[in-house]
Amino acid sequence: MTRPNAPIQPLLSMSHSGSAGTASRRFPLWILLTAIAGACATTDPRAHVSPKLETPDYRVQMHDGPLEIRRYAPRVVATVKTVGDRDAASRAGFKRLARYIFGGNDQGNKVAMTAPVSATPSGDIAGDDPGFADRMGATDSWQVMFTMPSAWTLNTLPVPLDEGVQLMRRPGACYAAHVFTGLTTDQTVRERTQQLVTWLERRDLQPSGEPTLARYNTPWTLPWRRRNEILIPLTHATCSNQSRSR
Repeated sequence: MTRPNAPIQPLLSMSHSGSAGTASRRFPLWILLTAIAGACATTDPRAHVSPKLETPDYRVQMHDGPLEIRRYAPRVVATVKTVGDRDAASRAGFKRLARYIFGGNDQGNKVAMTAPVSATPSGDIAGDDPGFADRMGATDSWQVMFTMPSAWTLNTLPVPLDEGVQLMRRPGACYAAHVFTGLTTDQTVRERTQQLVTWLERRDLQPSGEPTLARYNTPWTLPWRRRNEILIPLTHATCSNQSRSR
């Protein structure tokens, strides 16, 4: 039995009762932590969003595990165009949009942060058409977007001091979504996009625009606690023809 003043061992002890009495089994700490991480990774990533952050309003039309078809309500967004690879352009766009909502506007007002931060290819795609799933790796021109809190309208939002930050009202829209956890490496984004495209093709559904990468968490969030999404726009007719599966 461990003495009260004995030094802490780098192993965790678990008791097991058997016919011969109580035997002590020791497991390395890293095994326990790995098991905990694995359990976290299996939870629904849709829950991995701070309750303090407002997210866009949408209704699920079809649900198939991590794949969905959604109808989004109209919303007001702030967007900015940036250049560079996806991560560099996303960081640059985030900083400019954050500057706006943290007081970089004609009223000096703060606007609450929301989730997700979205990045969509804009402009020309380099070289020959690389295929839909590779399009986010074949451009250096991006549109980065924040959704504005629902309490604000175009008429009440302050005017950005950065002329590159644009405020606009987006009408209701239909999107296919692939929800996933982990890091958003180029390979992961390509694979998740292709999975979503394949899922749509099996249902004879065609994309109507460029794919978007939406990220809901801070960069320091543990990978298995992150919520990421690939969003692909669809026509309203597509949304209308789908029924939500349960």
